[in-house]
Amino acid sequence: VNNVTYYSYFDTAANALLIEKANFDIHQSPIIGLVVDSACSFLHELSYPEIIDVGVTIAKIGNSSLTYELAIFKFGQETASAQ
Repeated sequence: VNNVTYYSYFDTAANALLIEKANFDIHQSPIIGLVVDSACSFLHELSYPEIIDVGVTIAKIGNSSLTYELAIFKFGQETASAQ
């Protein structure tokens, strides 16, 4: 899996959190999200069509921002492949 794909997984997980837990309507909301800072530590290789789990949490809520912490795990593994 190419490194850029990991960021796609992170983006999908963060959006799913907002949609499922905060009832955020990505199609009707006047609010948009911008990524202003990102980093990823690639710890273990992922291979297609491997099944993965992506953990996401909101680490900090600011006045106009959120800070997420995310990690990708190979299915059934406790050690992150990327974070």
